[in-house]
Amino acid sequence: MTARGRALILIAVGLLFGLQVIDASATERTRVKPPTTTSSFGLHGSGRFWIDVTASSSGGQKAPDVTVEAVEERYKVEQVTVAYSTPGRWLGEGGFAAKLPGLGRIAVHFDERRAVQLGLLEGCKGPATVFRNGTFRGTISFRGQHGFVTVDGRSARGQIRETSRQTCRETVYEPVIEPVPPGTYTPTVRATGSTAGGTASFSVAGPPETEPPTTSGGIPTLLFGATYRTRWHGFDVLATTSVATGSYRYHVPGWPTTHTDAIAEPPAPFTGKGIFHLESPTASTWSGELGIDFPGIGHVALSGPSFTAQLCESLTCVGSPPPE
Repeated sequence: MTARGRALILIAVGLLFGLQVIDASATERTRVKPPTTTSSFGLHGSGRFWIDVTASSSGGQKAPDVTVEAVEERYKVEQVTVAYSTPGRWLGEGGFAAKLPGLGRIAVHFDERRAVQLGLLEGCKGPATVFRNGTFRGTISFRGQHGFVTVDGRSARGQIRETSRQTCRETVYEPVIEPVPPGTYTPTVRATGSTAGGTASFSVAGPPETEPPTTSGGIPTLLFGATYRTRWHGFDVLATTSVATGSYRYHVPGWPTTHTDAIAEPPAPFTGKGIFHLESPTASTWSGELGIDFPGIGHVALSGPSFTAQLCESLTCVGSPPPE
């Protein structure tokens, strides 16, 4: 059995029995890193959205994957992103093009202003990585689903990152399993399921409300997160959100003594609440009317019979495991 295979078995055993994985003995290996090219730029869209456009290819791939991502950030504690990815084509010298039927078109060339070479990492051989800074010029036209964001530009500052084939000597650490130190760990809820023609996940991490309840003083102590993946008109669509808020929106009755129930009621853009109930160590329900409204996509359910959920402390989880 290879070192990698032994490592995976040890990690799996650690997760199964709630053990802690730490680094121990090390071995050396040689890894060949393929050449990569990444062209990217950003510009302001309508409303409070920032638009990031990226084209990337790796390992001699002729056509790049082009992603247009709309990012909205509110008050530094909430972020919503909706990204569309599709195959594109290189136009030479780092320029690229992609058609997004129903959404727009990207077709830009690159005017270089300055190039910088980075030194190789220790143990690596091959040509140095090159960063080329400059301006992308051409057609930048994009309209998100249902017009939630628009951008129509002719130029944007950006960069190209070019990495050639490199051979690197790396140190690989063999994990060793140790018992998790005794103590109380913050409970985390993780849910996954099928919804709205795609797949979604939800999580809440941070200390739940104390009993009896106390105020968090307005300081964000919890992080709610959601991810939704689907296909739309031939595009890969990825929507994410993260919201930081106070502990009063997360309840685990009887914690840390009992671990059978949890209630998550995150703020907008979430709606409703998610209710975790443990029926056995390996079975649970995730009910309620928890959902989220993603820009352009609309409402996505985040709870219900199609979802599995677990309540975890450190590496120890109870409830229905996610599908493989």
